[in-house]
Amino acid sequence: MKKIEFLDEVKDIVTEREGQHGKPAKTHGVIAELWSIYMSEKIGIPVKIDAADVAMMQIQAKVGRFICGQSDHMDTVLDIAGYAACAGEIVSERQ
Repeated sequence: MKKIEFLDEVKDIVTEREGQHGKPAKTHGVIAELWSIYMSEKIGIPVKIDAADVAMMQIQAKVGRFICGQSDHMDTVLDIAGYAACAGEIVSERQ
């Protein structure tokens, strides 16, 4: 798959996912609140995770899968690009 074809595929995926799950800033924001509560309780000190952190942490999860031998799955690299696009949108909305 060529780079432009890859990016077109990512565009299709993020458009579909937004239709299913809503805007990344909102959905990732809710996840961030839940993860903040969980981590604060788990480690015993306040933790503040934001929507962009969620996107970046999802990228790390996908990289972990890639490292563990799932590198032949296009879904993994497509998801990494999709989460990067979500992070980009979230960060750009802050400015």
